[in-house]
Amino acid sequence: MSMVKMTMHQLLALLKRYDDRVDTAINSLNVIAFSESQVSDEDAVKTVSELTSSYDSATHLIDNYYALEAARIKSNAETIVWIGGVKYTVAEAIKRKHLINKEKMLINEMAHSWARAKTAYDRAVEQNNKLADTVYNSTIGQTQNPSSEAIEVAKRAREAFLETHKPTLIDPLDIETKIKDLKKSIEDFETNVDAELSVSNALTTVEVELKD
Repeated sequence: MSMVKMTMHQLLALLKRYDDRVDTAINSLNVIAFSESQVSDEDAVKTVSELTSSYDSATHLIDNYYALEAARIKSNAETIVWIGGVKYTVAEAIKRKHLINKEKMLINEMAHSWARAKTAYDRAVEQNNKLADTVYNSTIGQTQNPSSEAIEVAKRAREAFLETHKPTLIDPLDIETKIKDLKKSIEDFETNVDAELSVSNALTTVEVELKD
C-alpha cells in the first residue's frame, strides 16, 4: 500500500482508466482449470500461480477503483465552488447541472399558468366593460339629449357594476418575478459551472491509499 497525492483532474482521469481496466480484468478472469490427466507438481504450481494471479489482479484493480471513487466522493462533498455568486459544494453543483432541466420545466409550467390566468383575466375585463356599457346605456335611457344629472347617474351605475364584478388575479408568489429570477439563476449557473468545476478539479488535491 502507498499513499498517492494527485489533483482531482488526475484522479478523474485515473478513474476512467481503472474503469476500463477492471472490465478487462473481469472479462479475462480465469480462476479454475481442468485437466483430463494428472499434472506434474511443476505444472500444478504454475497453473495455481496463474489462476490466483488472475483473481488477485482483478480484486487489486477493484480495490484501487473503490479507493479512488471514495476519494472523489469525499472531495466533492467538501470542496466549495462559487457559481454565479452562489455557494455550492462540488457535489451540489454537479447535481444541479444534471437536474437543471427540471428547473427549466418549472419555469415553463409557471409561464403557462401565468399566461392562462392572465388571458382569462383580460377576457373577463373586456366582457365586464361591454356589460358595463350596457348598464350605462340602459340607465341613461333613450333620450337623445340626456341631462347632466342623468349622465352622472349612468356613470355611477357603470362604475358600480365594474366594481362589483371586478375580476381578480390571485398571485401570492409574484410569479413574473419568480420566473425572471429563476431564469437568471439558471443562466448564471450554466454560463459558469463548467469553468468553475474545471478550475476546482485542477486546483484541488487529494491523497489516496492505493495497493501497489
